[in-house]
Formats: sequence, structure tokens, C-alpha cells
Amino acid sequence: MSETPPENHTTSMAPQPRTSQNVASNSRSQASKLCGEAIRLFISIVKHISQADGLYKAEMQHSSLQRSLDRFRLWDDAYGVSRGDIDYLFKGSRRVCQSISGLLVSISITLVDRLRPLFEEELKVSLTPVILEHLTRDIKGLIDSMRSAGGQADSPGDYVDSTPDSIDEIAEDLKADTEGLLELDPLIRHPVIEIETE
Repeated sequence: MSETPPENHTTSMAPQPRTSQNVASNSRSQASKLCGEAIRLFISIVKHISQADGLYKAEMQHSSLQRSLDRFRLWDDAYGVSRGDIDYLFKGSRRVCQSISGLLVSISITLVDRLRPLFEEELKVSLTPVILEHLTRDIKGLIDSMRSAGGQADSPGDYVDSTPDSIDEIAEDLKADTEGLLELDPLIRHPVIEIETE
């Protein structure tokens, strides 16, 4: 998918202002990079499944995965997350950073550790998103550090490392996480920006 922002959005999610600092690829946050890599992996998996026979597509919950991918891409397009357009929110609002990063990590782990092995075993296609795995580890470390600094305990819905399981469970978890991103609209549109201290 092209990362060029669409000219118009009919969705209620209003894109945030872009700045040259945010757009520069070498200054993007870990979360924005993770978002882009997760979408690329998700697109690749769904594309390969769509080219398989009808029975396999049904078994692999192709329709559900496609809808989750569409939601993920819609959300990213609306806010320009993978372009770095809301990196200023990641720096200025701990709540925004934790909420978005937690869901992006959960989606990434589901794709890398749960969906990818199941998909590769069935279709004999090798997908090795090393960059995504590195970014996932980095984001997990960032979230753990922020949680420790804020005295926060793990909460329901936070990321968990999972072993491969059924495609039904995987598809349901991706649905829940991508719907969760869409539900963050009020938080992103009306964030509480914290004053940074040295």
C-alpha cells in the first residue's frame, strides 16, 4: 500500500498536521516504524492467502483477516501513524503512547508469532520480518520502561507472547485489536499533552 496520504477522508478520524520533522523517515518514532512494518507483513500474508484455493481461504478466515487489515490501513491512513505524523503525541502524551503502542505490539506479536508460522506451514511460503521482530522488542521495552516509571501494573489487553494457536482465535484477536485502534479516536483527537521535564 502506498504511504502517500489520501486527499480526502470521509471518516470521522481527522488527520493530524504534518511537519517536516515528523515526516522525515530517519526521525520517525519506533511506534510509527512498527506500524508500517506490521501493515506490510499483514498485507503480504493476506495477499498470499487470497491466491490460494477457496477451501484454504475459508479455513484461514481470509474474510476476517481482510477486514482487520482494512481497519488497520484505514486507521493508519487517517492519522499518518506510519509516516510519523502523530509522533508529537507519542512524545507529549504518555497515555496516547501507551494505548497505541500496546495495541501495535499486540498486533505485531499476533502476526509474527502466531499467524505467520501457521500460514508458512500451510502454504510453504517463508516470510521473515526481522525488522518487525526487532521493532516489536524495542516497543515492548519502551512500554515496560514507561509502565515502571509510572508505577503501573500490566492491564487486561496488554501484549502477551503467545504460541501458535487456532486461526479462529488469531482472527478474533486481530479483529479486537484493530477495532481497538479505531476506538482510540477521541483520545487522539483530544489528547492531554503533558509538560516534559528535564
